[in-house]
Amino acid sequence: MTFLIVVLILVILTYAYNLYNIEKHKHNKLREIEIQFLLGSMHFLQYKYHVLQILEIVHEKAAESDPKFIEDYKIIKEKVEEKYNQFGDEWIKSLKDTLGYETEYKNWYEATKYIDGLVKRSKERNNSTE
Repeated sequence: MTFLIVVLILVILTYAYNLYNIEKHKHNKLREIEIQFLLGSMHFLQYKYHVLQILEIVHEKAAESDPKFIEDYKIIKEKVEEKYNQFGDEWIKSLKDTLGYETEYKNWYEATKYIDGLVKRSKERNNSTE
């Protein structure tokens, strides 16, 4: 009888250990997805920057003939940034729902600061290993 109890305890411990490893692996994969998503979203920021650059060039050229285009540019730039931030907030909300765990950021603005920190730490690690 004691032998069966010991075997049962070993089976339960093995099962618990396997579950722990599966959960740990799952968490690590989700963390990888999170970081890849955040780093990939840096392209979103670059796209925003390029859009604003194009708008600025177009409005500067148009302002040569009519100065009111300078004010139009400011309004359009504000709306573009507002829309990009809205998209970013929606993406972060969706990411957080997918991950199922708390992150260090709650919205797009905080996520961009977090991304900057990741990139900075990565560069520091690369520089220290060279």
